[in-house]
Amino acid sequence: MVISSHYSTPFLKNLSYIHESGECRLQFIECRSGYYGANCKHKCSGNCRNQKKCDRKTGECHDGCLPGWRHTTCDESKTRS
Repeated sequence: MVISSHYSTPFLKNLSYIHESGECRLQFIECRSGYYGANCKHKCSGNCRNQKKCDRKTGECHDGCLPGWRHTTCDESKTRS
């Protein structure tokens, strides 16, 4: 018998909890908007161009950074040496 339920937390979206033959597995499908990485423990920088959110897996800003920011995740100031 398989028992499956879905729920969300503040950081994770669409969690899947599966109980099968005495074994419990917790599997997340994707991070909530604004978070990324393993277990969604990283918060996006907020410096992505066009008010876009970062990639939920990698944290990258696919449209580039706001002026004054650099790096794929737009988390480094251009004025930083």
